[in-house]
Amino acid sequence: MFKVRYRYSGNKKGQREFCNKILKADKVYRVEDINLASQSKVNPGFGPNGADNYDIFKYKGGVNCKHFWQREIYLKSDNKKISVNQARKMILALEPSERNEARWKQNPKEVAQVAEASNNFWKLK
Repeated sequence: MFKVRYRYSGNKKGQREFCNKILKADKVYRVEDINLASQSKVNPGFGPNGADNYDIFKYKGGVNCKHFWQREIYLKSDNKKISVNQARKMILALEPSERNEARWKQNPKEVAQVAEASNNFWKLK
């Protein structure tokens, strides 16, 4: 029923080459593509202990990054972008037996957050 995509969002001027490239591309990504990038050397040296790869979906540009992944919902039938609230209302309008199939997976909270002192999960171990 829906396509879930993610756009790299936040501060328009990144401090890192990685962030500036993704912001400039202004694309939407599937979670599968982001996870594949996590296994590649797309932001070398910014992983734990200077590792070349890490979970980009969770940690974006690395420690102290001011960006986040903004979830975007599209209707599969006509590729129209809708709000998360609209999608939730559409799911609730379905028969109860069909609702679970239409729901999307809950992301870790870090995906939609920027690095701040209040969320020390950015300190990769």
